[in-house]
Amino acid sequence: AANQLNWDDPQNAHRIIHLIQKAMSLWSASKSPDAVNERKRLAKRIDPVKKLSLETIKCVTSEEFDLTDTINKMRYLVKDASFEKCIWNFIHVANLISPQKLKKQNQKDNYFFSSFFETTILDSDGRKKCIVPSLRNTALEDQEHLLEHDAEKEYSIYADALISRYLYIIKERFTFTEENLKFIVENNALIPQDRQKSFLKGLVAGFEYDYITALSILMPQIENAIRNLASDCGAVVYKTYDNGVEECLSLEAILNLPEMKKYIDPVYMFNFKLFYTSEYGFGMRNTVCHGLASDAELSSCQGLIVWWFTLRICCIYSRELIKRISQECIDTNNRK
Repeated sequence: AANQLNWDDPQNAHRIIHLIQKAMSLWSASKSPDAVNERKRLAKRIDPVKKLSLETIKCVTSEEFDLTDTINKMRYLVKDASFEKCIWNFIHVANLISPQKLKKQNQKDNYFFSSFFETTILDSDGRKKCIVPSLRNTALEDQEHLLEHDAEKEYSIYADALISRYLYIIKERFTFTEENLKFIVENNALIPQDRQKSFLKGLVAGFEYDYITALSILMPQIENAIRNLASDCGAVVYKTYDNGVEECLSLEAILNLPEMKKYIDPVYMFNFKLFYTSEYGFGMRNTVCHGLASDAELSSCQGLIVWWFTLRICCIYSRELIKRISQECIDTNNRK
């Protein structure tokens, strides 16, 4: 059936891909000795069609909106703020998205993000990553995937409209170096002492807009940090084989441990999955550590927002930063 279609027409690409994938599935179920070779042959045919299918993807546009007042407010907050206060304001320039908030949006018939139809998500090479369920008749187990996808789109807007601009403004006033940022990683409840240098280099690289370096360093380290956090919560984060060999649980498995759900705030649990492991969200830990992200993808607003979230959780676990911000608030109140 696929051969009857015009393979040069991008409008036919998704139909051709579907038919080829169906044929590959049939060969997989076949006991024929030719099954492996036929699947390889079909796989070679599908690659150029996947690239062609990207031409059918349309961008959603909206009317222009004025950010002048917001930017002026940012400049006002930065103007006389201390170095520590600028960092604190930066990590709070956007609120963390909660699943409860997104559910309320959907209950109010706010369908700006959620779709009435299931959506197929492709990677940069046109390969199918996942299928986002539709808003209507969503099974209970699929609802979190829908919320993760909605949150990913909302965070992308935050990155482009707010976070990138605030970063530019604070960099006009301050330079961010390993020397003046090391207090964040030292005496930090999240960051192990033997990983402080790695975290510091990753955070500094982000302030320099080098998200290729930042995420390449931070994603493996944040997995280790969350593993240690789970262990502190009393979870067993290794599985032991009969021969005594121990193997680390995957980050996905760790985030689903009952101890994590018991002791970690559900908003942070949702965002840990969204930013680091979910294929319906950013899933940046998996993307980076499996080598699936191109330079352009890492250098995009997605790279910025994942780095920003990682900076945020590093900051909220920084005892020294919390101490300095608290003292600054006390001093300000005393002057009043």
